[in-house]
Amino acid sequence: MPAHLRGYQLLRQAGVDTFRITALTSRTRGAAESFLTRGAGPAPREPVSTRPNDPLSVGDVFLSDFQDDVPAQVYASLDELLASDTVDALDITASLGVHHTATLRGIEAGKHCLVQKPLAISVAAGRLMVDEARRRGMSLGVTENLHYMSRARIARWVIRP
Repeated sequence: MPAHLRGYQLLRQAGVDTFRITALTSRTRGAAESFLTRGAGPAPREPVSTRPNDPLSVGDVFLSDFQDDVPAQVYASLDELLASDTVDALDITASLGVHHTATLRGIEAGKHCLVQKPLAISVAAGRLMVDEARRRGMSLGVTENLHYMSRARIARWVIRP
């Protein structure tokens, strides 16, 4: 979650102010609460990475760092969040094993979904997600920062016909 919050923070710093985060959920209510307000609630987990240029090395971004006009509700589970109908879209940062189930539940509830990479645990699960999003007219995206790196862009330019 911290890497995604950092991304939203960078969007705000770049002048993109067309979104609001209205709800958070995680494995536990306390895990979600740890990202609401700097200096309040439980401490966030340690960053996944310690490499300076790795987006996953972010560990100290809080919703209060970039959004103070709309309070976010914290939910104990995805089911509770979906039942509340307080969001239009989901940013799914869960473990890979639940990407497809969380996404399908979101799409079935009429929510657009952005999923952390990789999209799904298998090609079949990924196809199911894509097919269901298309069938219901919902947006489905995957967050992948690698394609923005210069090495990846150069490789694409070299191999592109």
